[in-house]
Amino acid sequence: RVASVSEGWCTRVLPVGILFAVVLGLGNYSYVFASVSLMQMTKAAMGPIVACIASFVTGTEPGSVPLLQVMSLIALGAFMMVYSDVRLAPLGLCLQVASIVFENI
Repeated sequence: RVASVSEGWCTRVLPVGILFAVVLGLGNYSYVFASVSLMQMTKAAMGPIVACIASFVTGTEPGSVPLLQVMSLIALGAFMMVYSDVRLAPLGLCLQVASIVFENI
């Protein structure tokens, strides 16, 4: 009984905890390098895009032209927002995008 509880914990709980710790660590560390407004907008804009790509990869969402158009519009808005930021910090942006990717795994 003890072996099955520990095995279930290691296969179900531990991976989620590790990924959550990585998301928190990368996300919080990105604030050291870039502005809070840029990081918040990046998370709000890139989150749906990464989640949509993940659903395509896993096969839980079929691709469609209207969905591709909406995702392209969101990506264009995200690009314009990042491009127009005066204090763009590439390392902070990369850390935040990595945090978003790990959040959607």
